[in-house]
Amino acid sequence: MRREMYIQLNWIGSTIEENKISNNIQAKITEKLNCEETGSIEEPVI
Repeated sequence: MRREMYIQLNWIGSTIEENKISNNIQAKITEKLNCEETGSIEEPVI
């Protein structure tokens, strides 16, 4: 029982981390697209 709870908590933690990473990537892609639309010179590093 305890082991199952640990695994579940671990899974939730890693899912949250993955979401943070994918949100970060999404934000950078959006930023890049916005730069291309406005013709801005600044390009975010992906």
